[in-house]
Amino acid sequence: MHERPDDHGHSAPSVGGAGTERTAPAPDAPQISTPQWLSAFTATHWAGAALAAVGAYASMLICAALMLVMAFAGAALSADGATPSEIIDDAASSSGIGEDGPSAAWTLFSLPIQVVSMAFFGRLTLLLKTPLGQGPNGVEAFSILFSPLLIVAVGALALYFLGRRLLRTATPVGAASTWILSLAGGLVLALLVVVLASIFAIRYSDDASSYPMSLSVEAASAPPFFLAWLTGTLALASALASKSRPRRAGTISTLREQFLPSSGRVLPVPLVHLAVFGLPMAVGLIIVAFVEGGFAGGLSTPFWVPAMVLWFFSWGHLSGMSANAGGGARELLAWADVPNGGTFYLWGTGLPGWVVAIVLVLAAVSMLAASAVWLLRRDVSPAALARPTSWITLPVVYFLFGLLVTAIGRTAVSANAGAIGLGGATAAGSVHPAGWTCIVLLAVGLVVEALSRYVAPALVSALPAGLISRLGAPARSAATPEGYTARTERTGATATTSSAPVQKYVAAEREPMSAATRKRIRAALIVGGSLVVLVVAAAVTYSILSRTAFSPSKQVESYLQSVVDGRSTDAVQSLDPNVPTDQRLLLNDAVYGAAVHPVTAYTIQDVTVDGSTASVSAEITQDAVSTPVHFTLVQDGRQAGVFKDWRLENGGSALYQSVSVDIPAGATELTVNGQQLQLAAASPGESVEFVALPGDYAIAPPAGGKYVSFGGEQTLRIRADDPGATHSVAFTASPTDAVREDAIAAANAMIDACAAKAEFAPEDCPFGYTYYNDEEDYRNPVWTVDSYPTYTVDDSGSSLYLSTDDPGKVTLTYENNTEWDDDEPADWESEDTSDTVYVSAPIAVDGDSLSLDLSSFR
Repeated sequence: MHERPDDHGHSAPSVGGAGTERTAPAPDAPQISTPQWLSAFTATHWAGAALAAVGAYASMLICAALMLVMAFAGAALSADGATPSEIIDDAASSSGIGEDGPSAAWTLFSLPIQVVSMAFFGRLTLLLKTPLGQGPNGVEAFSILFSPLLIVAVGALALYFLGRRLLRTATPVGAASTWILSLAGGLVLALLVVVLASIFAIRYSDDASSYPMSLSVEAASAPPFFLAWLTGTLALASALASKSRPRRAGTISTLREQFLPSSGRVLPVPLVHLAVFGLPMAVGLIIVAFVEGGFAGGLSTPFWVPAMVLWFFSWGHLSGMSANAGGGARELLAWADVPNGGTFYLWGTGLPGWVVAIVLVLAAVSMLAASAVWLLRRDVSPAALARPTSWITLPVVYFLFGLLVTAIGRTAVSANAGAIGLGGATAAGSVHPAGWTCIVLLAVGLVVEALSRYVAPALVSALPAGLISRLGAPARSAATPEGYTARTERTGATATTSSAPVQKYVAAEREPMSAATRKRIRAALIVGGSLVVLVVAAAVTYSILSRTAFSPSKQVESYLQSVVDGRSTDAVQSLDPNVPTDQRLLLNDAVYGAAVHPVTAYTIQDVTVDGSTASVSAEITQDAVSTPVHFTLVQDGRQAGVFKDWRLENGGSALYQSVSVDIPAGATELTVNGQQLQLAAASPGESVEFVALPGDYAIAPPAGGKYVSFGGEQTLRIRADDPGATHSVAFTASPTDAVREDAIAAANAMIDACAAKAEFAPEDCPFGYTYYNDEEDYRNPVWTVDSYPTYTVDDSGSSLYLSTDDPGKVTLTYENNTEWDDDEPADWESEDTSDTVYVSAPIAVDGDSLSLDLSSFR
């Protein structure tokens, strides 16, 4: 026998045979237990949740791509067929990005991914990194916060239906496992939204130029990650609710039903409220967008109509829209005397009264519809309705709904001019439902609660039984144990029981409708639906015709076609230059039609309609040079009582240009392009103003005379690409060669006449002899012209003057008595002398006669 010590150190006999030692039994090996919520999952659960998230993201991506295609198509149709690639290239060119920048194809591929991230309130940000920038990541040059809510709705619905379909064969799991699986699926969706937006951001870098720069455009950030995760989790949890195992109502459910009765069935109420208000409003906004904004406005509605519906929802329920501007935007609005912030209400938006009335009526109708749904879904037992807390559930839900509307109805934009070296100017602005919208909707919830008690019963009694069954909460089977979730055989709908049974509203029984009544109702619905389709079709047709056959561009086309065809008279009828009649002489078909290098072509670039005014941008071509021109039109009645009739009000400054012509005194005619135009007599130095269309005009001078010339033909070149240029022609009188010839001849004739005089000092002559002795000592003077002076005719602009360059020479021969003694006989000797001749005299021209003013010789 072997002994082993006991716990106190004493030996104890061991049991066993000889030579053997008994071994104590080994303790059980530790077991690794899997949590119950985790063991419920299979590969089908994880794969189904992940694939549902991937499918939902793909649905959102396709939706974003389609929305962008529609927006680009609308812009292209409004820009005379420009393709999306051309639109992007133009935008890149205007921003200074050259051919080495991101390609249009890459941009088109990246944009839908960024738009999906924007849908979850990712701020689309343009970061610029330049030598002027600050920070390692550059400077935020521009950002916009705007959610295309339609994409979120598409993603949530896709995730819901894909989750139900992909997990329809999976084993039902408990509530905790459902939320874990939903969180996992939502996480996959969030990662796809943010990671892909970051990977496929639009990036550009130019480090080789003299001004290195880089930019990035992306919408990846923390908010879209968490919001996409939350949206995906809730959508997938809703889809998996029908797959959950029945669960006993816990303390939370009991307390919820105690303090917020029927809160588990209240969610569809605000949704129906929004749908009844929003669907007609969306249709109206789409019609207005097509009518007022053409294809560009109508095809872009998927982006902005959901947000506008939320804005009108706030307005319609008497809340407001808050707008704020900061930085340069605030200063610009102050300069324009426009409010730069504050809260704007429906009645202060400037909308027509009938529009305000329609919005308010829609709000009232939607409240009635919500009250009916709430009546059909809530617990209407007398005990439940008698509790004061039964008045709290709906206002609380509407309060939370108001917070949601305020959050998702926000749009904000900011810009920083310092990022591109334009100083430190910044601008920012935002618009969103007012912060107290939640309080307003809380009050709306109280009103809906009251309507559900006192008005909705009468409304529900008129509804068809089928509609009542669809709007009401799912019925609970009598066999369902109290405190468990039941699932119906046919629909799979669920209903959670509480400690007290839920009493549903039961409408009074009515006699079944006869076949004739059903037929009339069906016919009325068909007619009503057809009318709606016809209204929408009529609105779209009206929009198309307003942008084509009755577009304001037609007036501009008519005007420019007249210019191209040389019909200046018709052009003036289309767009009056607003100048006096005597300034329109060059706006003559014969004159303008003969102009060289006129406008030869035009294209319409853009049309913008703003109520009763419109602006049209065009491009004209003159001498192979293209020039942009802009026109403003105003509504002038209607054509056929329906379509707006447009009238050109101003514009085309590049076309009507001022011309100044200096007309000589007394001129009454002007020849332009071979056409003789009658003028009013002009004063000396007078400048006459005209208005002319672009082209080259050959202007001939007025007829001169024998002694006066107004120069040769001058060409006036008017170019549309330089509307600020000075266009002037000057015709001034100048002496002809006959003035010099006849003036010289007159001067020489005067010299000859003076030389013919037998006088020592001929009167009014440029030469003479002065003797020093007695006059009787000189006799027989004879003048001989040796040479005539050389002359110059000076033209000072207002007078002509004949002057001598080199003097002439005359010789005087005479007899002189050299006997000094008067008592002696005279001694006559022949002598001679010479004199220089200078002639300087004003020249007087009167028509075809010329004379010299010799008064200076007197």
